[in-house]
Amino acid sequence: MKIAIISHYDNRGGAGKAAWRLFRQFGKDGHEVRMFVFHKTASDPNVREIRPFLWRIKHYMLTKLIHRIYKPRQMFSYLLVGNRPLVRAVNAFSPDIIHLHWLGKYVLGPGDFSRLKAPVCWSLHDLNAVTGGCHYSGSCTGFQSGCGNCPALGSESERDISARQLKIKEKAYSGKQITFIGSSLWITELAAKSTVGKLHKPVNLPTFADLSVFRPAERPYTKKSKLQLIFSAASGTKEHRKGFDLLASALTYLDPEEIALKIVCDSLPPELNESDFQIEQLQPTDDDDVLASYYQQADMAVVPSREENLSNVIMEALACGLPVAAFRIGGNADLIIHQHNGYLAETMDARALSGGIRWVADNLEKGRLSENARESMESRFSPEAVSKRYINLFSEILSGQSNGDGTLQHNK
Repeated sequence: MKIAIISHYDNRGGAGKAAWRLFRQFGKDGHEVRMFVFHKTASDPNVREIRPFLWRIKHYMLTKLIHRIYKPRQMFSYLLVGNRPLVRAVNAFSPDIIHLHWLGKYVLGPGDFSRLKAPVCWSLHDLNAVTGGCHYSGSCTGFQSGCGNCPALGSESERDISARQLKIKEKAYSGKQITFIGSSLWITELAAKSTVGKLHKPVNLPTFADLSVFRPAERPYTKKSKLQLIFSAASGTKEHRKGFDLLASALTYLDPEEIALKIVCDSLPPELNESDFQIEQLQPTDDDDVLASYYQQADMAVVPSREENLSNVIMEALACGLPVAAFRIGGNADLIIHQHNGYLAETMDARALSGGIRWVADNLEKGRLSENARESMESRFSPEAVSKRYINLFSEILSGQSNGDGTLQHNK
């Protein structure tokens, strides 16, 4: 099968890494794959960077103008300018399937979808493809009825840019067979409730971590040593959604004589300067081998996010045999089996999170949590098994077993 993958990044960022891993696995499985990206970091000759200068200037100027008017309070992307060079390059490859991933601040324009000559599948790494511009909606459900009065913009207008952007997306997608793929059950269900999702019913397929790279360390945990806890997110100490403030507060309920903290971040938050905990800063990296070595130095991971789709950090940590403490939100329950390979706190507060960390610490040895963590990835999220599910979906679409609007007559 010939597969064209379109992504903002190749091997960078959570969504970029998910796309890259599928790209590599499809190739290993014998398929002919090309990746078309806005920003290339890998040296693979089958990855092509396309970022036309005039397109970038137009997009930059329009985005800056809209931002100046609306002043978004969070990440907000627009569907603005067509990218004809990218469309021509993809069509010249003559793929059987076009697989879109995270398109950033937009890799494609409104008219580009109908110009693509193969059926499109679009993996949703956040909600931006089906909203008026936000990437995570929080408590807002406006994308389910047409947007407007957008809290991300501080807008009280029913006809603000979010409402207009959603209409643009609905029209842009209407002339194309698109199958949306939710990486988690949570985002699949939210997308299905959107005005876009009601026309292009999403299906659920996960992503994966490379189990040959992310694997358990030889160093066993013993209660004689401090529990090594790791928090990893490149911008996570600054981004409210990632919940680092909740972790910092949770530390006040824990004993610094029993727990040490490893933080993967650009700079340590100032609130940790006075901490009694042993803290080690690890530099963010896109190198999976280095990242795996970080996990292998730890005994457990904590992911205190307020919103999360299907977390690469959770998958990578579990693959390395690290049980994970997190909140029962988003796609976390797709990965963490409560008190089997980690802990899901039911309430989103520091005390509940600290309770989860303490439970893992108390049960790490006797509960076989590390073994369970690794086994849960091998049995449910192996690269070979997940890749096969994608190929099955692509084959169904190509064989005509769809309803003509991006929905499938039956899903496996």
